[in-house]
Amino acid sequence: MSNNAIKINSLPVPTWNKLKVNESFIGASDTGTLKADISCENSDVSYGQAYESSCPTGTGRDTDILFKDAVSIKLESGKKDKAYADFKGQESAGTAVLIEVGEGAELTLVERIGSDGFDCMVRTYAKVAKGGTIHLVQIVTGTENSTTVCDVGADADDKAVIKLTRMYISKGDMFSGTCINLNGKSSELESNTGYLVRSGKKLDMNLIANHIGKKTVSNITADGTLRENAQKVFRGTIDLRNGCAGANGREEENVLLLGDDIVNKTIPLILCSEEDVSGTHGATIGELSPDVLFYFGSRGISKEDAERIMAASHLERLASFTDSETAELIHKTIKEETT
Repeated sequence: MSNNAIKINSLPVPTWNKLKVNESFIGASDTGTLKADISCENSDVSYGQAYESSCPTGTGRDTDILFKDAVSIKLESGKKDKAYADFKGQESAGTAVLIEVGEGAELTLVERIGSDGFDCMVRTYAKVAKGGTIHLVQIVTGTENSTTVCDVGADADDKAVIKLTRMYISKGDMFSGTCINLNGKSSELESNTGYLVRSGKKLDMNLIANHIGKKTVSNITADGTLRENAQKVFRGTIDLRNGCAGANGREEENVLLLGDDIVNKTIPLILCSEEDVSGTHGATIGELSPDVLFYFGSRGISKEDAERIMAASHLERLASFTDSETAELIHKTIKEETT
């Protein structure tokens, strides 16, 4: 990244001035394009589009310059498909994935995002029609001395379902932004995130759920581990807007701290301009208790191995939200990246 800083992951409403987490900044990249290799059976895929930003996403408009071109995926009404996307490049680069899911259609997209020592930026936006479902699975690793940006946005029509299952294992610094518009009546968001931030690395997350339609539902869960000298910010916003009567939003985060000099900032934010709604949030943050360490020790498991097992468990739970093939990929990645 260059030294030309741009704003990223801003809160919808500046709130936490003392903690200085209303937004972050990142260097702007002016280098090449990132190749997206996509394999699927029933969807139409089109490469090489010039990218023009017109969709709401979590990292913000200032980051538009990071994404050079686009590939589109279109699934027609009533169809079902599973797609895999691998992102490759020879230099610091970014690309966008634009998705259309037709009425009653169901698409699972598994994105594997990493790099070979260069900055990697991926923006994924989905427009989901009435009764449609998209399940976006992101497996993000990155490499040493690189920056990874994962930007997500979606618009959901009546009874549409947005499922997000995302795993972040940091080798370099990571920025994750998400903005989901629950426009249609009874549309839903189910978001499950697991993360492991290694010593000296940074993970910066921003998730916004906009409840616009009536009886919309959002369930947001994040579980992760921070090792020594790691830094993490999680901004979780539930915006219950005027007209979303009957909406229900929930967010929860569980953070395991392993080591010293850790900086953890959990920023829950509930905005409300409608009366007949429900919004809740909660967080648990702490170290391994002496009882847990005693339990492992009594079975011949060292403190270091106990910490490794507990850190992996925050990631392993993600497999339960996917099919068996994707679960195997998640398990394999965890084994490779945490042992």
